[in-house]
Amino acid sequence: GSTSPLEEYAEEILALVAKQPDLTLKETVTELLKRRIHTSKSAVSRFFERHEITFKKKESPGGGTAAGGRGPRAPALDSRARPA
Repeated sequence: GSTSPLEEYAEEILALVAKQPDLTLKETVTELLKRRIHTSKSAVSRFFERHEITFKKKESPGGGTAAGGRGPRAPALDSRARPA
């Protein structure tokens, strides 16, 4: 067991999470980088695990009920159809 370099900034990281609990993992890393705390998503994820911090997944703006994909498909061409 080595100690994570993030432990040096534990107070600041925990304060950030308390102040902005709706941040995603990526947004948290971006905030830390702005504060000159060099880290990665995996390092922050492990830090949160050690400190028993969990996140709820964010829902999409549409409520998560829309079907995925590219939208309606164009009708397929019928190879048997003859030109008029």
